[in-house]
Amino acid sequence: EMAERLQDAEEERKSLILERDNLKQKWDALQIETEKHKELLEETTAKLASSVQASQARNTEEGELLIVKEELSHALQKLSEMEELREQLKASECRMEAEKMAASQKLLEYEEARRSLVQERDDLRHQQDALQLERNPVQEEWASKIQELQAE
Repeated sequence: EMAERLQDAEEERKSLILERDNLKQKWDALQIETEKHKELLEETTAKLASSVQASQARNTEEGELLIVKEELSHALQKLSEMEELREQLKASECRMEAEKMAASQKLLEYEEARRSLVQERDDLRHQQDALQLERNPVQEEWASKIQELQAE
């Protein structure tokens, strides 16, 4: 039963490690995507500034400005979504760390219980050996007395 508990704790620890590694991979992907969105935002902002100047200089239609504003709004929305996902990932990492700590604590408790049981087993074996040593001379003495009585 103790070995089963230890194995369960080890499996839970491995599962948490896999989940953590998957989350780290997602985190890295989100970081890359965030950087791309930031670059897109900067490009869009530059385009917007350039378009505004060109629009004012050439008296272009306001439709171009509206398109650029929509692109900027879309980029800002994506950036906001990325920030939200990053916060969710942080919360998930914290939860996993807490679960990992709890699993480690259980593993330590199981190991301590196992050590205690092994010590108790060893103590009982020593007692059994001591009793065996006491019993042997008594048996020999009885066997000797029985032979004497039978000889009489």
